[in-house]
Amino acid sequence: MVFKFVSAVICMSFLPVAAWAQIPHPQSAQKAEAKTLEEFQQWAKEFVVEPKANVRLPEGWFQSQFDGELGEKLAAEYAEFAKHIDGLALIIAAQKAKGQTELSASVCQKAIDRDATGLQNAAMQRMKSPTPLFTLRMVKPGEQRGFTLASFVFVEGRFCFAGKMSALNPHPGDLVTSILCTTPLSMMEKVLQDRGLLEGTAEAHLKKVGVLK
Repeated sequence: MVFKFVSAVICMSFLPVAAWAQIPHPQSAQKAEAKTLEEFQQWAKEFVVEPKANVRLPEGWFQSQFDGELGEKLAAEYAEFAKHIDGLALIIAAQKAKGQTELSASVCQKAIDRDATGLQNAAMQRMKSPTPLFTLRMVKPGEQRGFTLASFVFVEGRFCFAGKMSALNPHPGDLVTSILCTTPLSMMEKVLQDRGLLEGTAEAHLKKVGVLK
C-alpha cells in the first residue's frame, strides 16, 4: 500500500503545471455554481419588480449553439415567440396579482439533471458549448408549485430569455413526453408511473423517444 501511494505521488509530481491547472477542483466548481445562481437570483428579483430589461436573445444565438437543422428550428421557434416577448411583463404582473410573490431560482449545468426539465437536459446534451440554463419560479408563500419561466441564459453580459426550446421534442403530440419535457424529471416521474402512463424512468422514456441521447 505504501509503495502504491509513493508511486502515485511520484507520478503526480511529474505532471506539468498546465496539467495541474486542468484538474477540476470540486469545491471551486461548487462555489462558482453557487455564485452564478446567486447572480441570477438577484437579477430575477429586480426583473420581477420591474420587468423592463431587454431579455431578447442576440440574433443568431441558436444557430451558434446548435448544429444545422436543429439550430434553424429553434431559431424559427424563437423568432415567432420574440414577436410577443414584451408580454412577459404582463404575464409576471398577472402572477403577482394571483399572490405568487415568492421567488425561487434554479440552474441546470449538466445532463442528466433530474431537477431540470427534459428539454433543459436535451439542450445541455446538444449545445456545442453547454451554457447554464436558469429557471425562475413564482409561487404563493408556503407553496411548492406555481408559475415557471424557463430557460434564461447569460449572453453578452446580460440574462436573456431563451424560452422552452420545444423544438428539442420530436414528439410534441405525445402527452407523457410533453409532460416530462416541460417539468423537472423528478417531479412527475412517480405520478406518471403510479397512473400506469410511464414504465421505467423518465430518462429512459425520453431516450426511447429521441429527446435525450
